[in-house]
Amino acid sequence: MNFTIRLVLICLILPFMLNGQESPDWASPIDHPIRLAGTFGELRNNHFHTGIDIKSSKGTVGDAIYSVEEGKIRRLRVSAGSYGNTIYIDHPSGHTSVYAHLDSFEPRLQDIVKSIQYATKSFEIDTILLDQEIRIARRERIGTMGNSGRSYGPHLHFEIRDTESEIPINPLKYGYNIGDKLSPKVEYVLANILDNTLQKQSTKKIILRGEKGNYKATQDTVFISAWRVGLGVYVRDLMTGVYNKNGIYSATLLVDDQSVFSFSMDSVSFDEFRYLNAHIDYEHYTQSKHRAHLLYKKPGNRAGIYEPMGDEHSAIIKLYAEKPRKVEIILKDYDGNESHIHMLLARAKKMKDYEPVAFNYKMEHSQINIINQTQFIANFPETSFYETTLLSVHSANEKEKNYKSPVVHLGKSSQAIHGMYDLLIRPSAVDSAMMKKYVIAACNKNKYENYGGKWNGEYIQAKINKLGSYVVLIDTLPPTIQVGRFSSTVKKGSRIQFKIYDEMESKGQAKELDYRATINGKWVLFSYDLKSKTISAKVDEHWPKGKSTFKLEVMDDRGNTSAYTKEVLIQ
Repeated sequence: MNFTIRLVLICLILPFMLNGQESPDWASPIDHPIRLAGTFGELRNNHFHTGIDIKSSKGTVGDAIYSVEEGKIRRLRVSAGSYGNTIYIDHPSGHTSVYAHLDSFEPRLQDIVKSIQYATKSFEIDTILLDQEIRIARRERIGTMGNSGRSYGPHLHFEIRDTESEIPINPLKYGYNIGDKLSPKVEYVLANILDNTLQKQSTKKIILRGEKGNYKATQDTVFISAWRVGLGVYVRDLMTGVYNKNGIYSATLLVDDQSVFSFSMDSVSFDEFRYLNAHIDYEHYTQSKHRAHLLYKKPGNRAGIYEPMGDEHSAIIKLYAEKPRKVEIILKDYDGNESHIHMLLARAKKMKDYEPVAFNYKMEHSQINIINQTQFIANFPETSFYETTLLSVHSANEKEKNYKSPVVHLGKSSQAIHGMYDLLIRPSAVDSAMMKKYVIAACNKNKYENYGGKWNGEYIQAKINKLGSYVVLIDTLPPTIQVGRFSSTVKKGSRIQFKIYDEMESKGQAKELDYRATINGKWVLFSYDLKSKTISAKVDEHWPKGKSTFKLEVMDDRGNTSAYTKEVLIQ
């Protein structure tokens, strides 16, 4: 189905779908009080958070995890990154509950997972249980809280989805009482100075004073050298009993007492969640690492979290020298705690001249854009840009002995882009013996990221998800294997550990490291933790007693392989 049509249908159907379902009061997935390390819709790296992160009782792995309602296990997933160890349970209400980053599955589930891993000879699995009906009771134990996958501390990532559409819904709608009494903490407001085409020319940071939910600008009237501005706010939610600073639930902008912009985090489709980069001030984020909510909507932003209010320009604030505009921003968490920001904005009498942006390509939102130069081609789908974007584009020969093409400079890494685009670069010369080793790599301050690539005529072609600088390299370096824990004599029940990594980190559609471990030629299971670049195994019944030969092979995206062999006595 066409993406635009599908997204429109989701936006039209979802409110009726959610209103038509009664929100049940479900059981808690844990034994201790729910405390959150992350909220639904929170601003994350390239996406809105699609669940809540529930903290462990003591800051360690191992807390029991329970099904929140009766149902059937539909899916079991094990991943080195992403959600790690995950269980998906379908419920009679038409919802699916998701439990991610688990440390372990309950024994009957672990047996199923392990049998699939040995049958497929793969640590990573993603299995839909069509032939097996595994019924689960309300509050039945299903696993333990962990830190697997792309997790940086013990917690449970918990989701509720509509089963049919798989759209995540805010779990706090389902009877979970957090007992939060604290209002969001506002750090500052951004006033983005816009020209008559709504291109950002500059930004003024507005410093605030106040606390406990009431904030004002430090000046009675804030004067800005601009004809019009779009606002942003950097805010984080405080929560009773925890030190974490989480995401807010909703924001509303009022200008002269009229509501002109509002969003709320009730549901976020996976088709939409990368629109985070249109929702935040992306340029400000690349400079400060602060994700500030924009309080106006860019024309190419198709996220469904916004309330319709007039046209797309209704939240752009026109400034007058003699008539200050009254501005109020209301920020809420899910428990209804509010913070209010009050200020007056006016145009400064002395206006600044802003330097025009240097560019040679004007990229329009909601249409296909193609850059075709002698050494490279860039094909951008119609959803790539959130607004009219001015790019400075060129290629240059740079004196690096490993470069196999000119360096292609596509705009700035501080300019946001949505999803993937196709980049094709023509190498300066081709070594026919090395055809399989060519890659497109991002150049980031002497650090290279491998986007892989395939031949398309005279070009290397790869899927890219950022603007910036790219070049063709030949990758012939094999991965590194470091022995972490492995003696010549091992006992049943002990653990073996290695660290594996490559010179270049894989990005885009480039494959992560692949590995294969064998004992006397037979495959044995090693788990993989991508964030720590660690693989480990428990010496179990698949490791025969006596003298054996262990071998580990690790392969990168271009087929470069490293091997480690050891004679070992298994007791």
